[in-house]
Amino acid sequence: MKHLVFLLATIVACSLAQSANAANRNGRIILTQGSPPEVCAEIYQPVCGTDQNGKRVTYSNACFARLAKATNVTPGECPK
Repeated sequence: MKHLVFLLATIVACSLAQSANAANRNGRIILTQGSPPEVCAEIYQPVCGTDQNGKRVTYSNACFARLAKATNVTPGECPK
């Protein structure tokens, strides 16, 4: 059962990672998942998003950004 859960989480994470690569023309990522994920894979594919406090934060991948309810998510690390 644990292997099945891990496999499903990996499939979801890979799907989200592919969504991160498919940014629209202005560079924003469109996250189509309805509710925040319960599990995110540890795949480093950084995205930059605005956190709940209005600060730009680099997240490990689009899944973690979605989990944090980040907005204005764009591919790559945030400028320093």
